[in-house]
Amino acid sequence: MPPCLSCHGPGAEGGGNYPRLAGQHAQYVLKQLNSFQNNMRDVAIMHGVAQGLKLAEMRAVAAYVQAQP
Repeated sequence: MPPCLSCHGPGAEGGGNYPRLAGQHAQYVLKQLNSFQNNMRDVAIMHGVAQGLKLAEMRAVAAYVQAQP
């Protein structure tokens, strides 16, 4: 997703203030996206990114991230 790439990098490798997502377990990523979506974590930019995602899209993002080396 373009919003993910702009902060976490094309391979989800992270950098600077943005964490590496590559290789994270899909269930963990899905849980975090859900937390951002429901304002359970106070990270405004991630709330904005996750807010419009459907469950299938969050699962796809989580699977992609997990598959990255």
